[in-house]
Amino acid sequence: QLEGLMIEFSAQLDSDSDEIGQRISKECAAELRKTSPRDRPKYYKGWGVKAIKGFGKSVAYTVYNRTHPGLTHLLERGHGNADAKPHIGPAEEKYSQKYLDELERAVQNAGE
Repeated sequence: QLEGLMIEFSAQLDSDSDEIGQRISKECAAELRKTSPRDRPKYYKGWGVKAIKGFGKSVAYTVYNRTHPGLTHLLERGHGNADAKPHIGPAEEKYSQKYLDELERAVQNAGE
């Protein structure tokens, strides 16, 4: 009986974690489309989410720029005479914390 509860708990957490990760990643990509430098339209419109299959049933979600992946570091950190335009770091920090908060809530709710 305890084993069945643990399996059910684990399956619920897997499902919740996947749903939360997917949703938060999409929200982060949407924010990056809004906060990225506007002088390169293909760059700011290029943010997307990629699902990466992990071990077992786990899935990781990566937010990336599909049109100009090489510009992310240069625009975020600056280079030469070009000033840094931080937009990735703040979004990463905000949505990483949001993911952890929602995952913690899911763990608490799964136990009920």
